[in-house]
Amino acid sequence: MREGVRDSSRDGAASRKPAGTESVEGEKMHASANLPGQPLKRRKNAPCRPVLGAFLGLVLTVLPAYAVTPEEALRKDFSELKFDRIGPSPVPGMAEVIVGPNILYYVPGEGVILTGEMISRERKNLTRQRKGELQAEQLKILPLDLAVRIGTGSHTVIEFTDPNCPYCRQASKYLKDRTDLSRYIFFFPLSPKSEDKIRYVLCAPDRGKAYEDVMAGARDGVGPEVCKNPQTDEMLKQHRELGQRLGLEGTPFFVIDGEVLAGADLPRMEKLLEGKKP
Repeated sequence: MREGVRDSSRDGAASRKPAGTESVEGEKMHASANLPGQPLKRRKNAPCRPVLGAFLGLVLTVLPAYAVTPEEALRKDFSELKFDRIGPSPVPGMAEVIVGPNILYYVPGEGVILTGEMISRERKNLTRQRKGELQAEQLKILPLDLAVRIGTGSHTVIEFTDPNCPYCRQASKYLKDRTDLSRYIFFFPLSPKSEDKIRYVLCAPDRGKAYEDVMAGARDGVGPEVCKNPQTDEMLKQHRELGQRLGLEGTPFFVIDGEVLAGADLPRMEKLLEGKKP
């Protein structure tokens, strides 16, 4: 369970005095200025310090409680937590906290964080649905200029792949034979051995050809020519971080003309490329 924002402030009225107390005290301040037997009178322009003090006390009691936002409360309760943003959740009194591709739920009034998936009474996985929305946000700002580009066809295919992943190779073989694609390839290595092959591709003069050779197994069993290029290391780091921001846990992962496809589901991939949803 997770999410929601609740105002943890309570009453400030507990510090208030009963109605009329201030005026009575104000009258007593100047009682000595009246002669015995005469009605009690207030001096003109006399300061009303007790009334002002009560008012300021009320303001100081109420304002701090209402000034604390869920974000401020979270930073105070969990100062070590690095998060991207915080906002309301479907549950009143609970806030949604975005940490990369993950979602936490924070209850400001109790000062606790909850992890897990939120399921509605309609059996909808609200957490998974929200993660899909967050993933879509990241896909919109994906820097395609960092990808390995193959083809100039009408269909746009974004790929996250690992050169040693057999399912990635199966999908790559299918896509290689099509001439109607514009492929944008990012690497998401699942092992150090995969990183060596990725560096080979990124260091090659023709990255597209080098990628297809690696995915066809041409570099299997061959000591990869690992270049010592800082730019290559930085690009590999950026590819990995992009995959992490998308919440990837495995490969392959595709976005075909805006539609997400996780795994090497070739029949569905073919239907998406035909412009038909399965």
